[in-house]
Amino acid sequence: MRVGIVSSGIESRWLRLQPYRTLLEMGRQLSAVGHNVTLVSDGVPRLPDPDELGGLRLRRVPSVRLFRGRENLVLARTIDRESPDLLLWHLSLSSFVHQDLHHRFAPMTVGVLTSPIHRPIEILRLGVRKLSWDTDVVAIHLPGSLVPGWLIRRAFSPGGLRGMISLSETTRRHLIHRGAPADRVWAVPPGVGQTWLEAGVGDEESRDRLRRYLGFREGHFVVTYFGSPSPIRGLHTLLRAAERTLPSQEQLRLLILSRRRPVERKRQAAFLNSLIDGNGLRECVQVVDGFLEQRELVRNIAAGDAVCLPFELVPSDVPLSVLEAMALGQGVITTNVACIPELVGEDRGFLVPPASVSALGQQLEAIVQSPSLLRLRGQRARAYVATERTWAGMGSILQQVLVQACEG
Repeated sequence: MRVGIVSSGIESRWLRLQPYRTLLEMGRQLSAVGHNVTLVSDGVPRLPDPDELGGLRLRRVPSVRLFRGRENLVLARTIDRESPDLLLWHLSLSSFVHQDLHHRFAPMTVGVLTSPIHRPIEILRLGVRKLSWDTDVVAIHLPGSLVPGWLIRRAFSPGGLRGMISLSETTRRHLIHRGAPADRVWAVPPGVGQTWLEAGVGDEESRDRLRRYLGFREGHFVVTYFGSPSPIRGLHTLLRAAERTLPSQEQLRLLILSRRRPVERKRQAAFLNSLIDGNGLRECVQVVDGFLEQRELVRNIAAGDAVCLPFELVPSDVPLSVLEAMALGQGVITTNVACIPELVGEDRGFLVPPASVSALGQQLEAIVQSPSLLRLRGQRARAYVATERTWAGMGSILQQVLVQACEG
C-alpha cells in the first residue's frame, strides 16, 4: 500500500519531540512491514527541500493547510504525483473548524489527532501569566476545547474522514463523547525506542562519578525534572514543593535538565533563575541547560533517584518524557492530567493533582522515606513500557487499524 503522512512542521530538529516523533515512527513502522511511505510537509521556500528525513521519503510544499473555500493546488499536485492509497492526515481539534476535511486527494483519508482534549476551564485556570509563556499552546488548545460536537460528526460524513486515530484511549473516549462514531476512532498508543529500554544506570562507580560531577554528595536523594521549563509543565510547582519539603528532608536535591530552544534562552533562563532564587533553593538545585544528546540525557536521568514531571497542561497527547522515565525504571511523580493516569495506572508511579504544592510536597516526602516502594513502582513501570509501549508495538496496532479502515 502507498501511504502518505501529511503534517505541518516536520523538521529534523523536532524529531525527538511530540507529535513529530510519533508521526515519524508511524511512517517507519509502516515502511518496515512493506508499505511505501512518503512524508508531505511544509517549509518551502523557508527550508531546503530534502528528499529524505529520518529514513523516509519527504516532499515539501509551501503549505499543507486546506482552509475552507480555498484551493491548495501545490499540495494537491504533490499528493497526486505520489498517488497514495491512504493518507494519514495530522489534525488538531481546531482543524474541524477551519480545514476542509472532505477533500479527495486519495481513496481514503484517516485523521491523526495528536492533541489532548482539555476542557476550557482546565486551560483558563492556569491564568494569564502562565499562559502568556505558551501562546502557541493557547492558540491550539483553547479553540479546540470549544469545538462543537456537530463539527466533529460532520467530518465523518460521506466524502470525509474514513476514521480517526488518537494517541490515547482517554482522547478516543473524549472524541466519541463529542460525537465521533465509536467504530471509526482507534487509539494507537506511542512508545519509546530501544535506547531507553536497553539503557541501565551503568555500574555504580560511573553513576556516582556523574552525581559528583553534577554537584551531589553521598546521601543526597536526587529528583530529576527534564523538559522545557515552561510554566504549563509545572516546574514552578516542583520548586515550591521542594522548598516546603526540605526542612524535614534535608537530603532532597533537584536536578533540572532544562530543554530550552535558542530563541527562548534569555527569557526562560531568567525565569528559571528567579524561581530558584525566589524559593531559596540555589544550594539544592543543579541545572543543566540546553538540548542534550539522547544518550547523555539518559545518563543524567538515570543518575537520579526519581523523576518528577508535574504537568499542569499536556501540550501534546501522551508526553513521551513520562514513558521515557518509566522505561528507565525510575519512580515517576506526575499529575492526573489528560492521558497521564492512563500511562501511570495505579501502581506504576505516583499521581498528584496539578498545581498542588501541598500534595506534591507530601509525595516528595513520601518517596524520600519509602525508597523500596519507589523501586517497586519503577520496576513495574519499566516492565509495562517494555511489553506494551514500544514503537514496534505501536506499529502492530497501526497495521491492524489500517486493515479495519480499509474494510470499513
